[in-house]
Amino acid sequence: LLKQIMDVVGAVTLLCPVVLFGEQFGAFEPRRKAYFYHFTYRSKKNNVWPDWFGVGHSSELFYVFGKPLKYREQFDDIDRALSNDVIRIWTTFAKTGVPPLPSNVIGKQWPLYNQSHPNHVIINPLKASIKHDAPKDGICNKWRLSVEL
Repeated sequence: LLKQIMDVVGAVTLLCPVVLFGEQFGAFEPRRKAYFYHFTYRSKKNNVWPDWFGVGHSSELFYVFGKPLKYREQFDDIDRALSNDVIRIWTTFAKTGVPPLPSNVIGKQWPLYNQSHPNHVIINPLKASIKHDAPKDGICNKWRLSVEL
């Protein structure tokens, strides 16, 4: 029960507002491009929460700032490779405005995110992919009805 409550709280307070913002970001100005990702990897080395908690908000920052690369002996090859990949994604996006796909995703380019095409990339070294529906869509659809823009 606690996990279900945390899933709803996380979706309503963090995920759904980001989903709605992403949908609306380019709706009135087609030149605006939105890209969306969902970081789903839970490292054995970066866990301060119990297993049922899943992957917490901002968990990717551990990799963005290269902790597995700085403290190599404390981390495995998966964590180090993921850190290199996330750093590459963020820095390329900062330089070009277009993120590259994670190295373990087959595809030509990161798809745009908008209301009619809620494409997003799952960042996970074990099961990365491109999804074509919004994360937690059921919860966010209910939440969306209560928000007026």
